[in-house]
Amino acid sequence: MNTGTDLGALDGSQAPSATLTLPAKLDLAAYEGVLQGLTAAVPNIAIDASAVESVGTLCLQALMAAHQSHPDSFSITASSDAFAAQTAFLGAPFAQIIPQGDTL
Repeated sequence: MNTGTDLGALDGSQAPSATLTLPAKLDLAAYEGVLQGLTAAVPNIAIDASAVESVGTLCLQALMAAHQSHPDSFSITASSDAFAAQTAFLGAPFAQIIPQGDTL
């Protein structure tokens, strides 16, 4: 997990307090190692999904729960084409928060 500050406003008023860089494969190992405590861990978080090649449903559920818990302060700052396509296919409500110009 990479953390950073001053990454820019999410809704014009809040800046993320951390950046979480997701691994290429969002599977059970990624869930146990990175995403399991995401909902409670950091309320202002930016997700970097630029390296993601594969999205598992358990990790998607963790990301959706974090987004639902903190909808005004959860952002996806970068996204791979695979992340955008697979989350959309699985019905995740991320299309409106994935930056359109930042896909790989």
